[in-house]
Amino acid sequence: MSFGTGYHATTRLMLRQLGKLDVNGKKVMDAGTGTGILAIAAIKLGAKHAVGFDTDPWSQENAFENVLINNVSDSIVVRIGGIEQIRKNEMFDCTLANINRNVILEIIPFLVEHTKAGGIICLSGLLESDEEVVRKKLSAENVQILDFQQEEEWILFQLEKAG
Repeated sequence: MSFGTGYHATTRLMLRQLGKLDVNGKKVMDAGTGTGILAIAAIKLGAKHAVGFDTDPWSQENAFENVLINNVSDSIVVRIGGIEQIRKNEMFDCTLANINRNVILEIIPFLVEHTKAGGIICLSGLLESDEEVVRKKLSAENVQILDFQQEEEWILFQLEKAG
């Protein structure tokens, strides 16, 4: 497995971008948490609390183990399932989604809805060939593209939810 270990380009893109953000004292959503690496990194960078969720049952054991190994179990909650794992009124300052094009296109409205005004959303797991369709989907949302990064054929969008 290379996803969630830092060896895949999308994970590196997300970790680099996360390092540029001010997450100190903030609440973070890690959609498609996998190994929990992004939630763990957010906490290590000063985030107050992170919620990760994933539909893959493998994530349950792996993410829980990584949270324990990194001594962040007081700050991270890992939920198994999809977007229904986020409570109706649960809001986040920073939302991270490193999944794949089809899932991201499907859940963009949900991610925006659960990100506070002025909050940051980072999307990756996307190929260069996905850029146009993702930009089109984002144009229908209440977000502004703040940054766009690329490594090899993989891309990342950093968004800000309008106030």
